[in-house]
Amino acid sequence: MISNVSRIGQPLPPREDRGWVTTSELIDETSVTYRQVDYWLRTGLLATLEDIHPGTGWTRRLPADQIPRARAIHQLLHAGVSLQVIRQIIDDFVTTGRATSEGITFVLEQTGDPAA
Repeated sequence: MISNVSRIGQPLPPREDRGWVTTSELIDETSVTYRQVDYWLRTGLLATLEDIHPGTGWTRRLPADQIPRARAIHQLLHAGVSLQVIRQIIDDFVTTGRATSEGITFVLEQTGDPAA
């Protein structure tokens, strides 16, 4: 539904008033590169709100719950976990903070201010 997608230059409602984020907002909050986010979206690691064919002037919208998912994927990659393993464990890892694959248990350890 194209009418629900914002054109570049049009103001977006405040984040508190919506349950979604733009790709740019996700990148700003997670320090993940655009190329990584684009790849994760194309391969199903991250989800968009609707199946939109991205093109010039259109903003992709993602459910707000994709921010912690992107952070977890990013952290696991930096810990040396392969994307193949991440695909197997990401749902449990994000939901419970724990996941096991091939005898290895991954535990999400949060340090610092969670609001930062």
